[in-house]
Amino acid sequence: MLMATVYSFGQSFVIANPDTSMWGAVGSDLSGGATVKNVSGSSKTVKCRRTIIHQDAGNISYFCWGPQCYNDSTYVSPNPVAIAGGDSAYSFIGHCGDATLPGVNTVMYTFYTVGDTTDSASFIARYYFGPAGINELSAMGKLFNASPNPAIDNSTILYSLSNNVHSAQLIITNILGSKIAEYPLDTRNNTYLLYTKNLSNGVYFYSLEADGKMISTKKLLVSH
Repeated sequence: MLMATVYSFGQSFVIANPDTSMWGAVGSDLSGGATVKNVSGSSKTVKCRRTIIHQDAGNISYFCWGPQCYNDSTYVSPNPVAIAGGDSAYSFIGHCGDATLPGVNTVMYTFYTVGDTTDSASFIARYYFGPAGINELSAMGKLFNASPNPAIDNSTILYSLSNNVHSAQLIITNILGSKIAEYPLDTRNNTYLLYTKNLSNGVYFYSLEADGKMISTKKLLVSH
């Protein structure tokens, strides 16, 4: 599982499960999400700020926060999102579009209370375009969104594997990154019914591993 680069400067926010590493072919548009939780006891009005650490010439990055998506010329969301105490916002998506060359683009996203920029939390996302090793992983298999998500008693996991894959596993980890279950997958099939009734409510991650290599990780919410 990919570990997050997360920074918290205030007392109000936790970024529980950001997508910190995305891969794709040259010329593609990559995107990743994040959950922003207000751990304080009061409602907060929150803006998102995009800081480009490195971006290759010709590439663009942009983000969505709340009901709106902003273009690459917007660095701070004009419209804030209200998050009640104890609640979470799931609307963030960070995008990066590649032009024509392989490379790595690095962007920091910061969520802060309107009127108090010190009450904030940030994470760094890296968008990888085109390296051969990444293309090889993509060719081995793909992991798709679980349904339903949030799950109550079970959720169907969709996946695909190339004919060259000999063995595959579905790995379940909790929000701290600890493995809590591992299930062998049928390489000739493309679905797995995951029973979640014994899992506590909360955020989990499910990962596709093929021939000992981690292919992809996605988020699963459990709510009984």
